[in-house]
Amino acid sequence: MDRASLFVLFSFLLLPFQAGASERVSTACPSELELVTEAIADSLPVCFATVPLTPQTGVRLKALTENETNWLMENCLTKILLEKGCYVVRTSREANPAVPLSYEYILSYRIADLKFEYWYPKASIFKKRSIRRRMRLDCFFFLSEAQSPIVLWSKWMQIQRQDLVPAGAEEALKDEIFSDRTILRDKNRWIEILVVVGVIGSMIYTLF
Repeated sequence: MDRASLFVLFSFLLLPFQAGASERVSTACPSELELVTEAIADSLPVCFATVPLTPQTGVRLKALTENETNWLMENCLTKILLEKGCYVVRTSREANPAVPLSYEYILSYRIADLKFEYWYPKASIFKKRSIRRRMRLDCFFFLSEAQSPIVLWSKWMQIQRQDLVPAGAEEALKDEIFSDRTILRDKNRWIEILVVVGVIGSMIYTLF
């Protein structure tokens, strides 16, 4: 084998290293806030398909627990209720006595769980490294009459979304309002590096 052929062969073997070094960070991935907002907006119409509300009905939103993302849930709930023809009294409006509060129903909600998982796979020289991101949301809804504690309708909504984020882009996609994150890591796949080095070393020994 001449030197030109040897150069071509070495270039082919080193291609995975070059591909990994030239990997560019994609900006097409949604941020955590965008991912949660889209997931809630897609799931609420299915969740509320059987809610016993008629048009021109007043509904007050009530958060059962304090949560840093209650405002996001109320935004999505307001949109789906307005689409059903209801008018909405949000929790925040009760602080203003000048705003008349008139409603027939109370829609209570509780965000039980909202977390992200980031799974860092084993380092590999044969493919570009991507981080697997998983979001899980659990929320409970209760509908009751304004003058009665009897629950007329209840629903548990669970959402899971998963996507791939290019390595190096995960920090820029995180939002401060989400604090529950789990980081999972695998051990580095050094065996692949040793295999490539061994192959190249054997070829050099054989040719020269």
